[in-house]
Amino acid sequence: MSIPKRVECLAGVAQRILAVRESMPSTLPPGTTDEAIDAFEARHGLILPLELREWLRFTNGPSVGAGRTRGIRTTNPANDIEALWLPGWRRRGWIPIASDGCGSHYVLATRPEDGPGHPVFFLDHERQQDEDRSTPTYVCASCLWSFLCFYLMEDGGVEGWPFNRYMVLADDPALAHYSKVRRAWEVDEAD
Repeated sequence: MSIPKRVECLAGVAQRILAVRESMPSTLPPGTTDEAIDAFEARHGLILPLELREWLRFTNGPSVGAGRTRGIRTTNPANDIEALWLPGWRRRGWIPIASDGCGSHYVLATRPEDGPGHPVFFLDHERQQDEDRSTPTYVCASCLWSFLCFYLMEDGGVEGWPFNRYMVLADDPALAHYSKVRRAWEVDEAD
């Protein structure tokens, strides 16, 4: 099963679990349109990575995962990218895509200088040194699809991500070649 299909399946399961826990709808919200995505890109002067565009077309800002995922112009402001997008993240081309539920955020990098590819950074609000909270604590996935798999599996009770090096690299081998920001297990080892 491809990673996008795994994510779709996991997201559906996560939404059904959430529906039981919090008396919410048991289906994922529909995706947004290409026109809405194009308008978002025009408003902010950036091009979304293909995987984010695909995810937003599948479902837009579902309330799945520990701190919920983000979308474009969602009905819930707590799930809306633009409502939560800090100026420092915008300047760097980082798009908030989820939260850990405790005040920290996951951002998707959109610029080549943060690559290879479009990694996902974790920004721990307790470790932030700078005023605009733009210092990554660690890189937790090499791309959005890998991040969503890990994020949704963790919410479903699968342990190990992002600190278990062997588990993470087995599912996201591209992360082994990333060296610009420490990986979670490297931060854990340093502390």
